[in-house]
Amino acid sequence: MKENSQKKIPGCSWIEVGQELHVFVASDKSHPEKEIHMILDLLETDMNYAKFNPLYSSVKEFQM
Repeated sequence: MKENSQKKIPGCSWIEVGQELHVFVASDKSHPEKEIHMILDLLETDMNYAKFNPLYSSVKEFQM
């Protein structure tokens, strides 16, 4: 893509909480509630740890 001067369209997701819509775009840290980004960072760390440690993901599934 870089060779052709094309840009990748960033991923996007959203969630509705009550009457409020929260939109998230890849690599965008502009959401007004900074706590959300802290939680997402912790979730990403946990997911990466589980990806490289199969026993960890089995234990997590069992504990639910």
